[in-house]
Amino acid sequence: MKWSEPVLSGGPPTIKNHSVTYHDGLLYCFGGYDGRKNHMTLLVYSIADQQWMHATTTGSTTHTDDEGIPASSVTSGKNNSNNNSLSQNAAGLGGLVGGSIMVSGTPPPGRNGHTATLASDGEDDGRIIIIGGWLGSGPLAAHDMHVLDVSGGPTNLRWYQPAVKGTPPGPCNMHSADYVPARREVFVFRGGNGREYLNDLHALHVDTYEWRKVETTGEAPQQRANHSSALLEETSELFIFGGWNGKERLNDVYILNTDTLTWTCPHVS
Repeated sequence: MKWSEPVLSGGPPTIKNHSVTYHDGLLYCFGGYDGRKNHMTLLVYSIADQQWMHATTTGSTTHTDDEGIPASSVTSGKNNSNNNSLSQNAAGLGGLVGGSIMVSGTPPPGRNGHTATLASDGEDDGRIIIIGGWLGSGPLAAHDMHVLDVSGGPTNLRWYQPAVKGTPPGPCNMHSADYVPARREVFVFRGGNGREYLNDLHALHVDTYEWRKVETTGEAPQQRANHSSALLEETSELFIFGGWNGKERLNDVYILNTDTLTWTCPHVS
């Protein structure tokens, strides 16, 4: 195993708390915070070509109210009320149409600390589901959901916001969201909401976009945010590691059996 650093130009600005999602040889980078403002930029990186492509949307952009809910549309410029960058830079290197790609639909408002989860059954199917994050426009995190359809590849990307059923998790930031193919659901361990740390678990069905609260048994993780998670598909186990509970950094491991919905806390040496 060896690290390497490719020579790149035209990539993302200096940001943190953004998301990067892999699908079919491409990395999709969305959002992030640069120390002054949130970004709503979408960039696509080709692993084979080692090249960034910048996305320009053909739909309107949105801003949000203090509850993190998309409000009226704006067509250009900068929304000073939430300090989000509404510009999407189309000046990249090489690639499609001079390094830029067109994306239809309305992109999510700028944010950081969100999740971007791939729900896919193969190369010809793919949706990146954006959930929550911090908009910087109010005391609470966002509780909206947006979808980027990547099934058509980088030449046919589309943003949309589906109508949801059930009860959504509520505001969430620095949470985790993992797709469980056997259940056709995204499992969201909620993290923080802007006021407190949480440990509730919710599931979104990717075919019906219906939310449900997941009732579990066993020893559940304590409240936390900024943790990491990973699904081991072969055993249907969802791992939660570490995080921050508002008082201390954590280094514990919890495992959820997504078949039985039972938590365990193994003793790790």
